[in-house]
Amino acid sequence: GFTHCPDVCITSLSSIAAGLEELTEEERAQIQPLFISIDPERDDAERVGEYARYFYPGMIGLTGSLEEVTKVAKAHFVIFEKVPLDDSELGYTMDHSSIIYVVGRDGVVKSLIHHGESPDSIAEVLRETLASG
Repeated sequence: GFTHCPDVCITSLSSIAAGLEELTEEERAQIQPLFISIDPERDDAERVGEYARYFYPGMIGLTGSLEEVTKVAKAHFVIFEKVPLDDSELGYTMDHSSIIYVVGRDGVVKSLIHHGESPDSIAEVLRETLASG
């Protein structure tokens, strides 16, 4: 996502945070939520970190060069594109896919959570992933 996202990221991060809050403290201790910005032009590490922690104190915000971000995105089939906004002071926005990736301890994607899933559904997927090792 990106910090200037007007809707998708805000909704998804809020749902992730609410889903995490449904877990026990022991379960949450085994999960490290990450938010990776696809807009390194505006989102430096400090900004994206602050943004991620706004939604959930333990969330880590990451970014990198456009090349690094693109490499990670391609590895996970994430699509993003810079879109000019002629009538906006922002100058541009970022179109992007909106899937939450649940990655296991082994670094393998275990589940995909689609935009709009409820906090209950997110908590259930996280519990299932923890149970599967």
